[in-house]
Amino acid sequence: MKGHYARQNEPGFASGQPGLEESVKFGIVAATQHPQLNYTKVNYSKAPWATSPSQAINYVACHDDRVLWDKLTVANPGASEADLIKMDLLSNTIVFTSQGVPFLPVGDEFLRTKGGSHNSYNQPDSVNQARLGPQG
Repeated sequence: MKGHYARQNEPGFASGQPGLEESVKFGIVAATQHPQLNYTKVNYSKAPWATSPSQAINYVACHDDRVLWDKLTVANPGASEADLIKMDLLSNTIVFTSQGVPFLPVGDEFLRTKGGSHNSYNQPDSVNQARLGPQG
């Protein structure tokens, strides 16, 4: 959705990166068997692995690495704030409308930022606290 976690400058589906549609659909159906999905085009699994949607956790960000807002900002340096907000909204909308169990880290609902930090375990509270993103 947001781009590869390790290749921070790489945009994802929410940023308009082509070729990720089947991978997103795989997440939408919670890694289950679905007749409208071409598993050969999924970039991280070539077959369904869940027998029930409740076996899959859907998320676009967690406490590790960059939070969603920061990742979108790094991967889309020329994007306007309005476009970044749309990307964030699309990402989380897909998580919450997909099959499976949605997971949302604290603060993502209000564009949380960690000031771009991707490894904040030893950073002060000013970085790790849930603080508002650009409009806050």
